[in-house]
Amino acid sequence: MAPRMTKRPPSKSSPSLSGPVAVVDVETTGLLFRRSERIVEIAVLRLELDGMVSQEFASVVNPRRDVGPSHVHGLTAQVVGGAPEFRELVPHIASIMDGCVAIVGHNVRFDASFLERELERCELSLPPFERICTMCLSGGQTLSSALTHYGIKRDGDAHSALSDARCAAQLLLAMLPDLRIADLGRSTAAKYGFPKPNWAGAPPVTRVDRCRAIDADVPPITRLLRQLEPGRISVDAREVCVAYLAVLAQVLDDRRVADYEATALFDSAKGWGLGREDVESLHSEFLVALCAAAVADGSISRAERVDVAAVAKLLGLTVDTERLLDQASDRLGSSVAARRISPVSLAPLARVEGQRVCFTGELQCTVGGTRIRRKQAEAWVYERDMFVQDGVTKALNILVVADPYTDSGKAKRARELGVRIVHEPVFWSMLGVKVD
Repeated sequence: MAPRMTKRPPSKSSPSLSGPVAVVDVETTGLLFRRSERIVEIAVLRLELDGMVSQEFASVVNPRRDVGPSHVHGLTAQVVGGAPEFRELVPHIASIMDGCVAIVGHNVRFDASFLERELERCELSLPPFERICTMCLSGGQTLSSALTHYGIKRDGDAHSALSDARCAAQLLLAMLPDLRIADLGRSTAAKYGFPKPNWAGAPPVTRVDRCRAIDADVPPITRLLRQLEPGRISVDAREVCVAYLAVLAQVLDDRRVADYEATALFDSAKGWGLGREDVESLHSEFLVALCAAAVADGSISRAERVDVAAVAKLLGLTVDTERLLDQASDRLGSSVAARRISPVSLAPLARVEGQRVCFTGELQCTVGGTRIRRKQAEAWVYERDMFVQDGVTKALNILVVADPYTDSGKAKRARELGVRIVHEPVFWSMLGVKVD
């Protein structure tokens, strides 16, 4: 348990800032900055002597690898995928930090270490700023606890870099009357010039802006559907519909539709004589069958609700998925669509024995409120006479991805080799594991 903070009355020896400081917060793919972990979001504020924030910068960052613990920082590969890389943001960081006397952060050693490592990758060095750690000054308390102690209301969500940086800045200002001059390091800190990068920067992109852009984006399937001829096929060709659903199920295995996959669906539909209304109807049938599969065991988990909503969005269907799930529950066991489609598109693998499986990314699903650990995941695989493989090769049958849009090395290699990629919740459904 962190020690309780004890307030002291302000004294004449209470310090003030000796120059502008840079308040920094980063969200990362992991904790070990000396390995391959990267920054996925950064915020830097310039706090002046008068306590005012003169400049503010925040952006999500594309790490060109798996994003790590999304359940902690709330960022997904899809969000960071459209963001600038760290190198492209250095000019903005340099502009704010130039002439500062110190770096401030809640656990500033962590933030500064990642910043140093990222700058090293750009062949730049972080100046020897004084470091002021609000976590140390608060007696080791979490940011939330320290904010509560000083009566500071959080601005934004926890583990959002901009929100955490703003909170750290407010916390430092609130602490100043209780501190001694020695608490802030050297009494006369020097101002440092930040190394000027010789390349142009890219505009920062906040997580809010990225999420809005994703929500507003037209799904690739919808774009191609608009190119299909309107109408329906003139004959009852159920085998054609089943064939199309099989292709659709394969495309949706990883809960991501790449442009080339949408094109494959379009070519299949057009080549087999399916009209726009046919395809729209089949997409609706697929979603209804997915709902039926979700309620088949008598309960609907949070993961299943999220999955149904995600598939609806990928298919460009503007429907109330909660209502569809309720309807599926009402007619449990009697869904004609489910009986007709499930054998092709929604059933688990006919034979899982001997399949080679590899995992990439930090697992996100939970069972009984506990996050699935890699060791447990591998045990379930072995129990079903499947094998776990460490890397991606031509012999691999399934790559399980925690994030459909992951840019991990394994995912890249799997796409190159044409290895089947399956989203984590879909994989657990295949194995009969009920996740929350």
